[in-house]
Amino acid sequence: MNQNNKVNPKTFIIVKFLFTIGFILIYSTSLVLLLKTIKEQKLSTEVFLTNKNFFTINFFILFLSLTSFLAFYFIRLNIKKKLNYKFNNKEIIYNWLIFISISISILLALFVSTSVLISNINHFIASIVIMIIQILFGVICSILEGISRLKEQQLANNSWFENTEVIKKNNKSDNDKENISKINKVKDNFNPFKEVDDNND
Repeated sequence: MNQNNKVNPKTFIIVKFLFTIGFILIYSTSLVLLLKTIKEQKLSTEVFLTNKNFFTINFFILFLSLTSFLAFYFIRLNIKKKLNYKFNNKEIIYNWLIFISISISILLALFVSTSVLISNINHFIASIVIMIIQILFGVICSILEGISRLKEQQLANNSWFENTEVIKKNNKSDNDKENISKINKVKDNFNPFKEVDDNND
């Protein structure tokens, strides 16, 4: 495998981080609605968060979530391309399930973000139910995401550490050659027979 096509195994940590952040941000949209509903029920006549501010906060959270998922897919596709890896049938199904689950979770977050415009629903119950559904999707997706990249990660690990061992051996060989060269130079400099020969000349 070409050196440029090596994938650092730590890249998968970044991938998992982006994936997790994406879902946490999705949960946050329901959490904001829940807090708004609880606070306004306690305050009765006062508004804890205006609809305009609620839209601004939730759509910003959604934007960050989408950015995380786009970065996640960009890196995953880049890894696949570098490793020249082909998904098997199970992995294709897993990846489609992940994509569908993420899409549904985002649509639910979008519904939550606009639900304040609907007056004939219980926002408290809606926010809790939707958050539970989103968390379930998140847990399922996390498991599927881990399973779907097992072989890819194993291939990346083998390739990376194999390359590291080769570099270590080459460096050791170069160091050995350099040390031998230094020893030979020292021997030549302190060779008494060589000095005698030089004086005779």
